[in-house]
Amino acid sequence: MDLHIEYICALTNLYGHVLPEKVCEIHNQQNHKQLDPVEIGVYLTNPGQKMENRYIYIKEGEFIEEAFYLFEQKYKELVAKQAGKPHYVPVKEELLKYAKLHYWEKPAEYNELETYIFTNYFPDNEQMMEQLAEEIFYHIQHDKVDTALEIFSHYEINFKDETESDPVLYIMQRLSNNTRMKAHNGHTPLELSKITGEPIYTLPNQLPGEEDECHCGSKKQYKTCHMEDDNKIKRLSDYRVTE
Repeated sequence: MDLHIEYICALTNLYGHVLPEKVCEIHNQQNHKQLDPVEIGVYLTNPGQKMENRYIYIKEGEFIEEAFYLFEQKYKELVAKQAGKPHYVPVKEELLKYAKLHYWEKPAEYNELETYIFTNYFPDNEQMMEQLAEEIFYHIQHDKVDTALEIFSHYEINFKDETESDPVLYIMQRLSNNTRMKAHNGHTPLELSKITGEPIYTLPNQLPGEEDECHCGSKKQYKTCHMEDDNKIKRLSDYRVTE
């Protein structure tokens, strides 16, 4: 019985919300004992203390994470971003890790970010390094690289120019492309790009001219494609040192 709850919590945390039918489908793929959706559906009327302790709620016939349960607009935005995207289903051992509160898989680029922060900003304070890296990672999980950059100013880290900001910016961009996101049903942007064929966003070392093809592979002119996004990410005047 507890295994049912573990699957519900894990899949809700991974996707943000999940229907009993999807829980049953994935459970049956990974376990010899087969379930009927009705056996998962009973938790819609009686979720129990274990689910409540992990902030899993019930809304409109599905299991839903607290943040999306409390904020309707966030839920609508999540559903819109997930539309048509396949679900990422890790192997059972990895999947059930998501049943733990606040668990999220960290890619190799996360270690790269920690090393860079430790070496350049907090060589004598590992706790501050870990705290800053975790905050940045949280924003990146929600596909907000530009917002994540602002966190540095909260730690009194200010960039004088692009020679200081670009190295960490490129680490964060790679981290973003390899981070699992609820908006992609648990896939990373890189994984989803390989599945759908959609070009993945990267911030190149040298940006194209306005009339040139965009670096994302869309075949559009740069000025009508990613130029505005690139400028937003690279516009660091709000959290640079002002001369």
